[in-house]
Amino acid sequence: MKPRNIIAYNALKLIASSVLGQAVALLLLMIVGRQYNEEMMGVLGTFLSWGGVLAIIATGRYEQAIVIAPSNQEAFGLYLLGIRLTILFSLFTLSVAGGIYLLFPHQALGSYVLLLPLFVLTTSFYALVASVALREKSFNRLSLSQSINGVGNNLLKVIWGSFHPSVGGLIFSSIGATFLALPPYTPFIKKIYHRGFSSLSESLSLGIKYRNFPCYSLPQSLVNTLLGVVLVLFLPWRFGVAEVGFLTMATMLARRPLNLISENIGRVYFQQMSEKVQQQVPIAPLVRRLTLLTFGVGIPLALLLAWSMDYLVLFFVGHKWLTSAHIIRCMLPMLLPNFLSSILNVIPDILGFQRSNMWSQIILLLLYTTIILVGFQIFDFEEFTLFFFGCTALTQVGYLLYLFRLVILYERNIQK
Repeated sequence: MKPRNIIAYNALKLIASSVLGQAVALLLLMIVGRQYNEEMMGVLGTFLSWGGVLAIIATGRYEQAIVIAPSNQEAFGLYLLGIRLTILFSLFTLSVAGGIYLLFPHQALGSYVLLLPLFVLTTSFYALVASVALREKSFNRLSLSQSINGVGNNLLKVIWGSFHPSVGGLIFSSIGATFLALPPYTPFIKKIYHRGFSSLSESLSLGIKYRNFPCYSLPQSLVNTLLGVVLVLFLPWRFGVAEVGFLTMATMLARRPLNLISENIGRVYFQQMSEKVQQQVPIAPLVRRLTLLTFGVGIPLALLLAWSMDYLVLFFVGHKWLTSAHIIRCMLPMLLPNFLSSILNVIPDILGFQRSNMWSQIILLLLYTTIILVGFQIFDFEEFTLFFFGCTALTQVGYLLYLFRLVILYERNIQK
């Protein structure tokens, strides 16, 4: 099979699995939206935002190094290094979370802040094992695990909500879904542990050798994650937990399904582009094809969704979530460039431009923060969402242009 066909086949395999899983998850969300209120969803959104930021830090981004390591021995050593770092950071998070709860028991998360270390541990372990599966090109297991995670998350929410809807049920459902998604990776987990544990000195040596990942990829990934959650973290300052809940539901209905699809496509592109760069082969055709497909399909679809969004939200989650329909409609111009950039944002890592990419992400974060603070002073909630997502759409287009420039520089370099 030709490389182009291999990419399409593997990407379509993961997309099909994601779409199927998200279709089932969306059907379950019809029940979830009627079981839980906006305040509960607001606390969940805040918890997942902080947990996502901490999980990025926990592994030191060595899971990316697993994929591109030249030998299996180094890859497995990096996996064990990631496990050790995750355990240490989870223990550190536990001590900090305990201190926060004792000093500030009435903060937004309340006692649920004590569950952050468990969320960090499970999420980080899942990311490390998924990277081993990606290295082995086991796209069937990747797609199966992703589907189980998405469906299991909402299924556990429905089961918990049938007995006693609560914030704890929402959080434990998110953690439990990660455990449910691990069995497809069992062969890789067994294979790793049959090789035995590397010594601490070997882990330290690998950590130093691949230090660019914690030095550059980690800050970049951390800033990238903050770009996705900064609005959730700031909203309670100006509005309230209910508004965070509406934003969380909008994310679950629109942004999260797109993120899962882009994540799966990105895994295929990361692996394929890494190989092409190692072979000094052009990657511009891959990027061009993906860009045309994204905007060619996405623009008509976005227009259709903008027209029908109120009806869709009413059908899926009920009248009380109509504010989420407005948020999704405001999101649409931003989602297209964001979808494409979330697939292509591995280009700087592959081409060795981690430092410039890190600074570009920091600039984006500063722009997002400025947009939020300015919007807080001028607009009410509905006007603010239109202002925020309109501005962030422009910043995402700017970031895409930066990524395209890196591809052009690479193409010129290999032609010399």
